[in-house]
Amino acid sequence: MSLFSSPFDPSREAALVTGAGNGIGRAIAQALVGEGVR
Repeated sequence: MSLFSSPFDPSREAALVTGAGNGIGRAIAQALVGEGVR
């Protein structure tokens, strides 16, 4: 299960970057909401 099993796959690269961005954005949003509730 290597990320480089198919090197330079644009669709896979885009999916990884987008997924990471969404995950980070969601974590920040949840942290802000959590602080607001307190």
